[in-house]
Amino acid sequence: MMKRAIAVATLCVAGVTVASCGSGGPTPDSSGDPYAGRGSSVGDGLATTPPDVGEAATTAAEKAGCAAKAWPADLGAKSDGSPFDSARTHDEGTITYGVSLPPTSGPHSGIWANWGFYDQPIPAAHQVHNLEHGGVIIHYGSAVRAADIDALKTFWRDSPAYVIVVPDTSTSFPKTGVVVTSWQRWMVCKPFKASQIPAIKTYRDTFRGTGPENVEGEVGFSRNSGNNAPNLPKPALPDPKA
Repeated sequence: MMKRAIAVATLCVAGVTVASCGSGGPTPDSSGDPYAGRGSSVGDGLATTPPDVGEAATTAAEKAGCAAKAWPADLGAKSDGSPFDSARTHDEGTITYGVSLPPTSGPHSGIWANWGFYDQPIPAAHQVHNLEHGGVIIHYGSAVRAADIDALKTFWRDSPAYVIVVPDTSTSFPKTGVVVTSWQRWMVCKPFKASQIPAIKTYRDTFRGTGPENVEGEVGFSRNSGNNAPNLPKPALPDPKA
């Protein structure tokens, strides 16, 4: 976690906290980044009570045949089975997530994954750090059609900031599904089809940049960590501005 103040905006759109409410969209900060100043939609991100999903994301999901849900903060479990002290602590050891899979919060690696479109899985402990910084991660199953993956790629290219698209090959993941995660929330589209991308866009636009920590935008748009880990792949298509 970066040591900085956490901006908490006021509630506005059906229980969803976004700093840009009433402004017609995100307002750029001094770096010109339209997402860096939105503020948190989950407070400090440690609540054991799930946050609101909000009307916009819920309605878009329902119309598309998807389902949006919020989760309590995940304390995870250490290798000995004991919980961590905080859902936002850094740890490079074994972390088991128990609230949702893929996880939407919890202890995590100090290194977040580079932003971009991936063709191989990212370990969950790195993904969760991206979510903490306001990222949105689009997970797709191993049996999603190639044409629908291409549609996700086109969608990502149109606005890649703070977004990761990644395959999920875990046994619990729906092979034909897509799960879109942000801190303490997700949207599930199962089976996924490209016609559901407008719902993903609504979800992305609602929660991108609203994690419990400020997005990494001080140098202009989404920033990679500048570090790497032995088990952390590089994106097949990196965010060109990260």
